[in-house]
Amino acid sequence: MSTPARSSTDSTRCGRTWPGYCVSSTEDFQRAAQSMTGDDLGPFWERHRIG
Repeated sequence: MSTPARSSTDSTRCGRTWPGYCVSSTEDFQRAAQSMTGDDLGPFWERHRIG
């Protein structure tokens, strides 16, 4: 998975923010969460039916 580009955290453009990231979709959240760990979160997303 590639490292996500940091986006504006301007609340008028973003639904939610993750430190330094615009998180407006499940995919954005998954990219931001994956960038915070060296562990593969794919099995977690599948197990909990996220995404």
